[in-house]
Amino acid sequence: MGSIMSMRAKGDCYRYPPKSTNPDPNNFKILDTQYVRDDNSPDVDMYLILLVNYPDCTTFEGDKVLVYKNFYHSGFIDKLDPHFTDKEHSPIARFPATEMGKAHALNFVCWLIQSHDKNFCEHNMILYKGEET
Repeated sequence: MGSIMSMRAKGDCYRYPPKSTNPDPNNFKILDTQYVRDDNSPDVDMYLILLVNYPDCTTFEGDKVLVYKNFYHSGFIDKLDPHFTDKEHSPIARFPATEMGKAHALNFVCWLIQSHDKNFCEHNMILYKGEET
């Protein structure tokens, strides 16, 4: 049985076209969602931490930890670009898709909120798993 062969620039060949290291913003799956805010300060921003998989991307097996400010989603997003841009819904931070990366994302958000309330991280942190309540 034959196999699919493709040619690269300098004559190297491979069996299947490689996946891209650049995520396709139209091809993703949200694996985990956390909303974080200080309920004692309603004027403080809401932060969203997402674990997203981009199946066409090779770095970290396509997984990304993204942090957004005041970005609410109802479970349906048709495009999610993990790159920093001037467009609406651009992440404010991105971390490796590891347990340490997820912890750093949460610590980063805690630090942002703490600038408004010095005791927030110790006493008032509210995490919302899944959809915002």
